Order: sequence, then C-alpha cells, then structure tokens
Amino acid sequence: MPDELSMVPGTCAPRSAPVKARNKRLNMTAPNALIATTVGYSPGGQSTIGQPRHYSESRMFGAPKLFASANVSVHLRRKRPLVLKLDGGPPALLDFDLGSISGPPSLGPPARAREMGIFNPSLAPAPPGLCPRCAYVAALRVDPLHQCHDASPLLKIDPDMPKVAAANAWFKGTAIAILDERLNLLRWTWLLNAPQFQVHPQPSPSRWFVPVGASDRFPPPWAKAVYDVRVISMDGHLFVSYVCRRCDFSIAELQLTAKATSDGGLHELRAWQSHRYGASLADAPWAQGRNQALFVGTRAPGLRAELLVQPWLSKIASFGAPDFEPMKVVCGKPKDRLPGRQAAGFKVCGATPAGTSLDLQHVANVRTGGVNALQQNFGTLALVGNNSQAELSRAAVGGFRLSTTSNLVRVSRNDCEVHLGVGHVHRREGELNLQAMPRARRPRRRARGTASSLLNGTIFASLISPSPSPTFPFQWGFQYTHFFYALEARAPFRVVATSGEFCLEAAQQPGDCESIQFVSGISLAQEAPVAAAGVDGPIRADGSGTLLLSYGVNDCEAKVGRIVLARVLDMLEPLSDTESCLTSPGARPRS
Repeated sequence: MPDELSMVPGTCAPRSAPVKARNKRLNMTAPNALIATTVGYSPGGQSTIGQPRHYSESRMFGAPKLFASANVSVHLRRKRPLVLKLDGGPPALLDFDLGSISGPPSLGPPARAREMGIFNPSLAPAPPGLCPRCAYVAALRVDPLHQCHDASPLLKIDPDMPKVAAANAWFKGTAIAILDERLNLLRWTWLLNAPQFQVHPQPSPSRWFVPVGASDRFPPPWAKAVYDVRVISMDGHLFVSYVCRRCDFSIAELQLTAKATSDGGLHELRAWQSHRYGASLADAPWAQGRNQALFVGTRAPGLRAELLVQPWLSKIASFGAPDFEPMKVVCGKPKDRLPGRQAAGFKVCGATPAGTSLDLQHVANVRTGGVNALQQNFGTLALVGNNSQAELSRAAVGGFRLSTTSNLVRVSRNDCEVHLGVGHVHRREGELNLQAMPRARRPRRRARGTASSLLNGTIFASLISPSPSPTFPFQWGFQYTHFFYALEARAPFRVVATSGEFCLEAAQQPGDCESIQFVSGISLAQEAPVAAAGVDGPIRADGSGTLLLSYGVNDCEAKVGRIVLARVLDMLEPLSDTESCLTSPGARPRS
C-alpha cells in the first residue's frame, strides 16, 4: 500500500520533496503551553473569537512621528502620507471559530494543531438566489504563520522542530464566508480549489482529503492548498484568483451551493472551483507574481464586457468575454478509487453527495487555442495595454515598487466613469524577506549606534537617530502604505489619477495604524450610505455611496471598513501625462 506522501500529488510540487526553509524560523512554533489549537485564542489560552486584537507598540506603525518627518520627494505625488479615518464607526471584524486544524502526522511538528490567523479578506456581491439575506461572499486566508503576537510560530521554536520540512507541511487554506448587508456572518466553509485531489470517494481518516458530503465547517484538506484568494463577480457569476506554491497565474470559476433556512439564511454551504484558466510563464511572463487586480470592463462602447486583469500598474490584459449558461447536473456516485481519478465528477460537483441535482452556471465559450477573437471566446490571457508612467515608477517613490493590491470597482461622478483600485508599497523588510533577497539588493547595514541595521534608506527621517532603533517583530514586509488610483473606463485602461499614500486609522490607537495593513478588497456597499467622518448626515451628492475596504491586519485579523465614495474621489489627482474626464475638485481630504 502506498504511503501518505505518495498517494496525492503535492501543492504544485511533490509532497515528498523536502525543501530547506529560507530561514530556520520558517520551521518554528511556540511551545504548546503558549499557543492554543484554534483561531481566536490569546497566548494565555483565553478565547478572543469576535474580539479585536490589541497589538503591542512594536506592531504599530508609529505614523504620527514618521509621517510628520517623511521625505516627500520619495512618496507618491510628493506628499506626506496621511492616517485615513474610516466612516461609519469601527471596522467590522471577520472572525469565526475554525475548530482544531491539524495535518497528516507524517508531516511532523509543522502540521500540529495550532493557532491560526484569519486575514487578507476579499469581498464580492453574493450570487443571486444563494439566500434572501446573503449580500457578500468573502474569501479569507487562514494561516498558522501569523504575526499576531510574540508566540507566533515565526518567533518561537519547538524543541523537536526539524531544520528541513516538506514544502506543504505548514497549512495554508482559504475560508469562504457568506455575510449579510451589515457584514454579519451567516455561514462559512472551506474552499475546495482542486476537488479532484481533495475529495475522497470513501470515508478516510487521512488528513489529505475530505469525504463526499462535507459542508459548512469541516477539517480542511491538506492537499493542493491556495491562499490570498481574490473574488470578483461578473453578471452574478463568481471568479477567483489565487496564489499557490510554484503555480502560474490563474483564475477559476467559483461554485457555491447551499440550502436556505427559515430565517433567510443558509446551511450546508459548499464552495469549490470548477474550471481553471491559466496564464503560463512561457506565454505570459508579465502576468506572473501575486496581487493581480481583476476587473470587468468594455474596450469601447457597444462591445461586450470582458474579464480583465491588471498584473502591474502599467499592464492590462484580458481573458475575454465569457458567455454564461445554466448547467443542470446530477452528481454521480464516485467509484472506489483514489482522488485524481474522478476529475470530471469532482470538478463539477465538489463534495456534493451522489444523486444530488445541482443548478450551476458555467462558461460556454471556452477558448481551446490561440488568442484571437477575444470577443467570441474566453480563457486565454492576452495583453491589452502597456503604458508606463514616470509618476508611478520606482524612481518616483525612492526606489520602491508600487503594486496593485485588490480587484477594481467601477464608479462614476458627473458622468465620468473610472475603474477605482487600491495599490500599496511597503518600505521595511523583515528578516525572512531580507534573507531571501539577492545580496546586492539587501539594504546596506549602518554602523551600530547611528541607525537600525535593517533600515531601508532614509524614507522616514525620524528613524535615523543616534540611539538604537527598537526591535521589530515582523518577518516579512511591514510599514505598508496604500493609495487609491483610477483607470480610464475604456481601452487601453491607463492609470489617470492617484491619491497620495495613506494608512487606515487603527481603532485601538486613534491617529496611528497597524504596521501591516493589506487592503485586499474594495467593493460597493449594498446598504444606505454612511455619514462621512466629521460630517453630519450621509453624503448623497453625485458620487455618493459607500465603499467597503476589506483588509488584513498584521497577518492576523480580517477587517472591513466603510468610506464614503465622494471622499475617495476627492483624494484623486490626475497624472500629469494623461487626459481624463476625472478632475480633482480640489477638496482637501479628511484625515
């Protein structure tokens, strides 16, 4: 009988292939006495589910001091960053009990049950008919390598932790949550992104798989994990993009099924990917990486809407214009075989029990080859526009890189339509990021007693001091700032305006922000507009309405904040080398 490691293909790489961590801290975890086995527990073991975290000073940005002394010549639009106050009160916390999550014993200590972070949420409108109260679908990253506190596995070592671990020993997964219009949780489940490798046709104790019939909360599969999923709705049909180890950039159709409850909610929720559309490194090297922004747009009036992608600020590509058709499926009975042999059945039905009749939607005009006739076929990524702009270059922001962050949303004011997005830049690197860099790119170490040995240049003058700098606990990038930007409504979809940089005000410390904030989603709220900060009553002028900003905090929490659309549009300033219908009203943004 084959062993566990040989039964299932790995996450884009063989599971049995050990990989050396970039730093031995990748294989660290806190002692069992310090960390609980489920999300939402403090290092002392007290339940914190549904309660916002309170972060230590070392995990805060220190924005008031740093922004006041910032060198504006290395910030976007040559402006000091600001602390942006959200509207409508404190942000909503997306948090729920995951239960105990542990992996196959053969993977060793990294796969033990441990505390999980829930972060980097992405929101889209729920598909019609899912349930009467269903307003939003949220995709959330679930990961034990969080940075919530000093008992994180990145900072504490188990005595028996090996120096070398399998590539997929540490869990990474995606939860799909359904929210009502007030962002209350109705139900959640795990995304089965590759059900042909994740669903076992027979009951099995193996932690690689889930059984047929799994729904709502269940122990997630360890096979074929994906994370940092972004979800977008197109004509009520859901697509997702995602990240996985050694994967080319891809999108996939997301299928959701559930049964309605008497109170307008739902249960027996299932979520799975049914069809994947990839862009290989050989065919589209410019599309690779992560945080690609999806949006729906038309190249010119009268043409069909296409699913477009912005992998970098300067580049726009298209998967084409999909034709959606209903598809009635009766799920068959799987044969007694290992996963991977039932690809067609599991890809269509996920973990749905045999004999169930499903009414699904699918893309009927899938392209089988070539990149021509984008308006007639769908599925192959083709470049639409490539427009580099000096004001968005590395040179304009001190040598750092401006990146896309979330999917875009189409908005309008005074008959001017644009696609609105959020980008980001981070200016500090944690230990693991530094060790992954080529030696030539690592920040130059400065003499002891003059500045931090890990300081990235002189971006924030207040960081340069004769006293030793504090120890930062983050292992990846930190000190994130974001910016809003607008694409023109039609091809070639150039960036026509941006705001300056900002971070979102932290509820625990007004005037400051958490050091790691990642705005992974922007969407239009499906509720009445909220009152803007400092304004009595809702804003209902042209350009009114409310945006939802969904974001991760310190690789630990998932939050959703509200901001009045008019405030965001007032922050945008046209780029000097573009012409656009969007002009800045000159209003000073409320900080």
